[in-house]
Amino acid sequence: MTLNTQPQKPTTLFLCGYVVLTTLFLCLINRSLKLKRSHLAVLARKTVTNHDQVVSEDRHVAVLPFPFSSHASSLLSIVTRLAAATTPNVTFSFYSTSKSIETLFTPAKRVPGNIKPYVVSDGVPDGYVFSGKPQEEINFYIAAVEESLKGVLKAAEAETGQRIGCVMSDAFLWFAGDLAKEMGVPWVSFWCAGANSCAAHFYTDLIMDTVGMHGK
Repeated sequence: MTLNTQPQKPTTLFLCGYVVLTTLFLCLINRSLKLKRSHLAVLARKTVTNHDQVVSEDRHVAVLPFPFSSHASSLLSIVTRLAAATTPNVTFSFYSTSKSIETLFTPAKRVPGNIKPYVVSDGVPDGYVFSGKPQEEINFYIAAVEESLKGVLKAAEAETGQRIGCVMSDAFLWFAGDLAKEMGVPWVSFWCAGANSCAAHFYTDLIMDTVGMHGK
């Protein structure tokens, strides 16, 4: 019998990463629920809607994608699987630009009912004419999304009657960690690119110290 000594293929690495991410995410949801039943329960009871109704204890996960390239669809794919694996009372609110949501939430995609899309500002000024540089649209979005999110998150809590208990975001949206901290909830950062590029970011300082900048 011949043993296969070839390195794992990227597909295998991705599947392994998906299993780890899914397990971690479900654990964080359960942890969040336990926290709310204890010292966060008081805070949850104080959180009210515009109609002075107490927000429900049902679980609510805020999903913040990076709405460019294949980032948003990759994150939605993971969230769709998580939504199918949880009970219907777990709500996933998905915050993206109108252009992104129109592309992702079509009847053909059959997105589960407990994933609810919410539009955030793309930051593009009215009447602005793009010069053709891809980073223009990204820069406008990054400059506007954090402030836009604050109001939309509150509106989603009021509409669903569920206080957000966990924030899941694309790793590109670094401010999501601070947002989750302010809300007192766990943060799950999703890296949709390859494992090699993720490792390069983790070890940036080591790489720079070892090989220098620009090979110097």
